[in-house]
Amino acid sequence: SPRMVGQREPTREFMVRGTKFCLAEKYALIKAVGKGAYGEVFLCTDSKDGSQVAVKTIRDFARDPLFGKRILREIRILAVLEHPNLLKLVDLLPGSAGPDINDVYILMPYMHLDLHKVIYKTKTALSEAHRQAFSCQILRGLKYLHSAGVVHRDLKPSNILVNKDCTLRIADLGLARGRSGA
Repeated sequence: SPRMVGQREPTREFMVRGTKFCLAEKYALIKAVGKGAYGEVFLCTDSKDGSQVAVKTIRDFARDPLFGKRILREIRILAVLEHPNLLKLVDLLPGSAGPDINDVYILMPYMHLDLHKVIYKTKTALSEAHRQAFSCQILRGLKYLHSAGVVHRDLKPSNILVNKDCTLRIADLGLARGRSGA
């Protein structure tokens, strides 16, 4: 059931590389999976349903107006758009219980790799069937974005996430913009 505004689930603290993280108790930290310009990404398991989620931690998101604007834009777009080839927002959690929320955790479905790693780091070459399946899914995701009046503006292999079953999702909508006249 959805949480009521202001209602907070019980939390658990994790220490990773000397940094404290505070997540809802139902999430178990598995491992760190990446680090980017905005923060770190962790793989967690939801103990209620067993699903795996990626938790994108964003520290002090309001430190710079441009940075904060990009984060809020990505959250807003992820929250309203829903398509099998776009990354979706599972949950959004504040990093602290106090009135000043400086950190935020964005929870998304866990995806195994990004397309850059699939193309350049794996030992096996992509087959024609893989290339066609990936192209089709990218185009379907872009068609949905464009029909919603959103232009990604940062589409590159590292912003396209891929699972082991070859399902694909477009990610990183921080630079996306609405199209005028859409």
